[in-house]
Amino acid sequence: MGIFAGKILPLLMVIIIIPLFVLFFRAEIYFPYPNGLQICNETHEPIQGDIIIERFTQALRIKTITTDRGVYDREELLRFAQFLRKNFPTIYSSSLVTYETVNNYSLLYHVKGSDSSLKPYLLCSHIDVVPVELDKWEVDPFGGIIKDNNIYGRGTIDVKDTLMVCPSS
Repeated sequence: MGIFAGKILPLLMVIIIIPLFVLFFRAEIYFPYPNGLQICNETHEPIQGDIIIERFTQALRIKTITTDRGVYDREELLRFAQFLRKNFPTIYSSSLVTYETVNNYSLLYHVKGSDSSLKPYLLCSHIDVVPVELDKWEVDPFGGIIKDNNIYGRGTIDVKDTLMVCPSS
């Protein structure tokens, strides 16, 4: 016990505790909690979870498969873009949002913030998915199936989930 307390404990402090302290201290200085934030629920009507889940499962049913560089189902990609326009009308009607289609199928959105002194940030997602090996799936990979409190479908975690998390209707 004496060796542990005498040599290992100070070493652990140097290796683990001090870097963690520095990390949290720097985060607080460089990225302090912003003042005057409005909580979404105070300014917008919250969207019920069932609506978000239904919209997500619908997105999973669109077969946006890319098999190789430049080899993809163009109709499904266009269908997905139409799906987004229909399901997120606030984004498409907001004066703070500009959007464009790049190379016919990639969607690029720019959201102008209300405080230009803040640093910008990038949110990134993709709508295409890799091909499916049907024999490795117990459910329809494009069924958007909810089973045992899990949502199954190609793109649930790579990466239609990050795209569809937007609560704006």
